[in-house]
Amino acid sequence: MDLPKSCFVLAAIPALLAAPGPRAAGQEPPGDLASATPPPPATVNLPAIVGSRRLAVHFRVDGAAAPVEYTLHFTRDGGASWMTHDQRHRGGSPLPFTAPSDGRYGFSITARDAVGLEAPGPSPGSPPQIETIVDTTPPVIRIIHPRPERSPVASMMGIEWSVSDENLGETPLEVSYSLDGGPWSPIWTSAPSSGRRQWNMPFTRGELRLRFLARDLAGNVSEDVTRTAYLLAPAEVERRDFLIVPPVSRRLTVPVYYRLVSSSGEVLPPSKLRSVVSWYRRPGEDWSRGDVDRDRTSPLLFRAPGDGHYDLLVSAVAISGEVIPADGLVTPDAPPPLEAFPHGSVLVDTREPLVRILAPPDGARYQWGSTIGVRFDVQEENPADQPPVVEYSIDGGATWKPFAVETRLRSPNRDGRAVGDLEFRLPMLETSAFLVRVTVTDIAGNRGFAQTNPRLPIHIGDFSEDPRQVARDLHLRAADLLAQTGDPAAGREAVRLLERSVTTWNASATAHHDLAVALERTHGGDLDPALRKRILDHYRRAVATDPGDLVLRFSVIEAFLRLSGSLASDAREKLRREAREMFDRIRWRDLLAEPQTDEERWRLAEYRRKYIDWKENQLSWKESS
Repeated sequence: MDLPKSCFVLAAIPALLAAPGPRAAGQEPPGDLASATPPPPATVNLPAIVGSRRLAVHFRVDGAAAPVEYTLHFTRDGGASWMTHDQRHRGGSPLPFTAPSDGRYGFSITARDAVGLEAPGPSPGSPPQIETIVDTTPPVIRIIHPRPERSPVASMMGIEWSVSDENLGETPLEVSYSLDGGPWSPIWTSAPSSGRRQWNMPFTRGELRLRFLARDLAGNVSEDVTRTAYLLAPAEVERRDFLIVPPVSRRLTVPVYYRLVSSSGEVLPPSKLRSVVSWYRRPGEDWSRGDVDRDRTSPLLFRAPGDGHYDLLVSAVAISGEVIPADGLVTPDAPPPLEAFPHGSVLVDTREPLVRILAPPDGARYQWGSTIGVRFDVQEENPADQPPVVEYSIDGGATWKPFAVETRLRSPNRDGRAVGDLEFRLPMLETSAFLVRVTVTDIAGNRGFAQTNPRLPIHIGDFSEDPRQVARDLHLRAADLLAQTGDPAAGREAVRLLERSVTTWNASATAHHDLAVALERTHGGDLDPALRKRILDHYRRAVATDPGDLVLRFSVIEAFLRLSGSLASDAREKLRREAREMFDRIRWRDLLAEPQTDEERWRLAEYRRKYIDWKENQLSWKESS
């Protein structure tokens, strides 16, 4: 008698949003199993992303058979291996499923009829009928600028951010601002996951805060609100009822906000104004005519002729002929007298600080456990209270990490340069060579930096002994610990020793490979994006260091295929493409070398089997037997 044949159309959605299926399987009329006709091909929905681990798997049964019980099968590696849900289900759609953790899941369903016949479950390598990404982790927001502390006011605020998540859309971020705890007003409603933009701030009274709201494709939401981004205090703005101007500007063009009031107390709209003119001067100089505000609508733009301090004054003539302000000093056409009191002042500073690193010298060498001194000087007329940032890079300047130290600039010396220096013990670095960078920010927010020469990096290691021998000894000690697979403490110690090994001698391919293996084994399947990138980088470094080592190449290909299983579709395909490119560089003749030992003979035979299997299956991952 033939097995019952049914077609399932699946859709996985959060259980809280589940709705009854279009037709319950238990309501199918009984049919003649022996005369059952093959079902039409299964229809599979596009992958979905859900924000809950409680799922409801909806399905539809097409066919003459009358199933009475269903079994749910799921996979986490695209069908390479399958697991069966430990509970059989009677009745119809949907079937409940609770995901043990976040990640990509594929599902298939088998049915059993009233006489006990059941279709076989999916075999290893069978593709799932539907795949769903379970993502309950909210995005991580990092506010780079303005920092979550009070910053100086500028006409334009630089806002810089970074949002990280495995399942972000193209524009996941909304940025808003609030004045004095009032409602949030949007600045950008659809911002990318990372970027730096300039925002023309609303110059008005009170405290301003920024809110960053990120949402991933699964609907998880994160929110980060800064402390006071700036505060307009009475001491910062003169004549606040009349004119508001930022005390500091990074640009030559400065918006000047004004409020014109007649002698009777009426706030004059543009329709009741004949002209609005700005005047400016440097301290001690005569007044010069600035721009005319042609639309007579606040703000007007002051275009500074260069960097420096400027006093500002605004005069207007109403339709009635009244001159504002009515102090007897300002007339519509003549410049204000020298004794005219300014309505506001602004410091224009468009130049970044000039930073120079004095120590460490390019190519310096530091012994393990020693201290490093960083000394630099800065030429800047308007320094800020914000301390300089000292960072290091282990990848030639592609990425930077701050040292956990803080320094302050001392008063300028005779040539006008302020000096900063600090001394600290070197932290554990994953390299034998690194760069140093110093970044200084002035009162207007301009940033200047200097870094050591990438062609002559700073070296760290044990220079009292042969670094290769030291690295080899550390590697051997780590290998002994890695053999103790059931001891987590041994695994952590192995990671520490291997980090020191690759730092002491960065050209050891096997040390990079074994460090990646140790990190992967120590953390199991719980890999955050930063750790996964670190593991992949060490695997790549191993192959790049010794491209002819077949053992490393096959191991790294397997690792890439294994690690790709938990990634989103684009990232998974990118990593698998990298594995295929690595595999394509292997030649069959490389696997026909004459073995020297029994172990090498066994290994080559295993590699030849894998090579043929991967060629036939387009490098799809299968667990080795």
